[in-house]
Amino acid sequence: EKHSATVVSGTVALKAVPKEAIKMVAACDETVLAAPDLAHLHGLPVQPLFRQQYHAITGERSDRGVLAEVTLPKLRTLDELPVTARRLLAVHDVRDAANLGMLVRSVAGLEWDGIVIVGSGTSDPFCLPSIRASTGLVFQVPIYTCDTLGAIKWPAVYAEVQKKLPAALKDTAPQKLAPGIDIYGEPIDQSGPLVLAVGNEQFGFDLIKDIRPDHFAVLRVAEAVGSLNVAIAGSILMQAL
Repeated sequence: EKHSATVVSGTVALKAVPKEAIKMVAACDETVLAAPDLAHLHGLPVQPLFRQQYHAITGERSDRGVLAEVTLPKLRTLDELPVTARRLLAVHDVRDAANLGMLVRSVAGLEWDGIVIVGSGTSDPFCLPSIRASTGLVFQVPIYTCDTLGAIKWPAVYAEVQKKLPAALKDTAPQKLAPGIDIYGEPIDQSGPLVLAVGNEQFGFDLIKDIRPDHFAVLRVAEAVGSLNVAIAGSILMQAL
C-alpha cells in the first residue's frame, strides 16, 4: 500500500515545504516556530512533542525539535516535462537515500530542471534521510519517473569514474575533467536539452539493459581513492555541464 504522507523534521527542511502540504505540526518547544523563515507555519495548530518521541521518530536528539506530517507530492511523468526544460539528472538504482537527497539539493542549487528516477531500484525520495539531506528541497524540485533512460528522448551523458570504465575505454579517459568534453575528446552539444545519468553507488549504470548514452563524462580519480560518492561525482558533472 502506498503512503500519502511522510514526516519532515527540523526547521531547515520545513522551510522548503509548502504550507498547503502540511497536515500537522508537533514541537518540543513552540517558540522555535516563531522564526521569520517559518512564517508559513504560523497559524497552524501545534501539538506538544516530548524529546523522547522526537528521538524515536527521527533518530535525532533535540530540546527544540520540530516535525510535521506532510502530504506527499505527486511524482510526475515525462509527459509533464515543460517544453522549456533543458537539463535533467537521471538516477538509476541509487540505494542510499542521503545520496539521493544530496543530488536533489544539487539539482536545485545548480538550477537544473528536475530529477528523473529511472526504474524501481532507487531509494524513496520522500523518506526522512533523503528529505534531511536535500534540506526539504524534494518538495520543490520536480521529480519525474520512467522505466528506462531511453524513455527520455534527449541526448544522454553517462557519468562515471575512470576506474569503473570498460577496459577498452580506460586508457582513453582524460587526465582531468574537461567541461563539455566527453571521453572520446568530442564536444558535448550543450545548446539543447541534455540528461546526465548517474547510477548505482557500487555498479554504476547498467548499459546492457538500457540504451547506450551518447557520451561518457569521466572523472579520473587517484587509484587509492577508487571511486567518488555518487552525489559528489554527479554534482561535479552537473556543474561542468
